[in-house]
Amino acid sequence: MMKKVAIAGYSGHAYVVAESVLANGMELVGYLDVEEAHQNPFNIPYLGSENNEATLGLLKDKNITVALGIGNNQVRMKIFTALEFAGIELCSVIHPKAIVSSYSHIAEGCFVAAGAIIQAFAEVGKGSIINTGAIVEHECVIENFCHVAPGAILTGNTRLGQTGFFGAGATCKQGVMIGKNCVIGAGATVTSDVPDNETWVGVPAKKIK
Repeated sequence: MMKKVAIAGYSGHAYVVAESVLANGMELVGYLDVEEAHQNPFNIPYLGSENNEATLGLLKDKNITVALGIGNNQVRMKIFTALEFAGIELCSVIHPKAIVSSYSHIAEGCFVAAGAIIQAFAEVGKGSIINTGAIVEHECVIENFCHVAPGAILTGNTRLGQTGFFGAGATCKQGVMIGKNCVIGAGATVTSDVPDNETWVGVPAKKIK
């Protein structure tokens, strides 16, 4: 039976997730959002808000799973937690043109975009995004609700802490530990450990706040 999938969120990043759902041969049945979207490029129905009891009942009755289409880490974590608490199934979407080692682990609610590579024994925590062309090398740990942006490279044995954002085209030296809720700027090169709640930019990357 074809899996039925609804997208949580419906703009920007959600369009990439929606295309990946279709590329996997799944049925895209609608979207969830706080209000009906002004643009509907996939011509799918608005199912309501994730906080609406009728919407949650529909998802359960129709065996609809939810894919997260939200780029912001904090918002994605909030929506994931609400849906999980309501007993809604959250699926991970992996684009068929991504390369994912069978020895890696991808938790629920993740998105792996086209061209991304996840190598052996890497772990990707729940609700995380490995975006277009990003590379997560062997034995890396991407904690829950992170976003590895397009073209970013995490070399072997690195860790990105919960709700971390690793910017487009950034690179991390092997074995580096990046703390929770950190932001690494686009194009940065991280060569040393980064404490929790800090923003680093530049080559080599330095703290700015």
